Amino acid sequence: MSSEQFVPRVLVVDDDQVIVWIIQRALTKRGYEIVTASTGEEGLERAHQLPPDLVVLDIMLPGMDGYAVCRRLKTDAQTAAAKVILLSARGTPEEMAAESAARKAQEGSGGGHIPADGYLTKPVAVKDLVETVEQLLGVRQP
Repeated sequence: MSSEQFVPRVLVVDDDQVIVWIIQRALTKRGYEIVTASTGEEGLERAHQLPPDLVVLDIMLPGMDGYAVCRRLKTDAQTAAAKVILLSARGTPEEMAAESAARKAQEGSGGGHIPADGYLTKPVAVKDLVETVEQLLGVRQP
């Protein structure tokens, strides 16, 4: 049995520190390494410093919004492999996916699509968050 164990790194980008705390607490208990940021720009910087396996990303951020951050993460060779879960208080996961498709159509196929791997609504249900993280990373934490 190997003593090395894969510890997934999760970057949480949200300007609501209560949400960050809830997510950080839930995922830390399950053995994930957590890195946090409160703006889109800070999130991109952190992603380059400590490349994450998964990003939990709020859509409504000051400055650069979550859609733009997601696009940049997915088009940068250093961070493209990271899974991204978008969070929004504005709609259901289906509505967020539809908004992403609408942006793609409006902006043309050259970059309007938001290539997120998952969508969750606020307030975040910890059980749903953990299940989505585990599913996207293909891991089961004890």
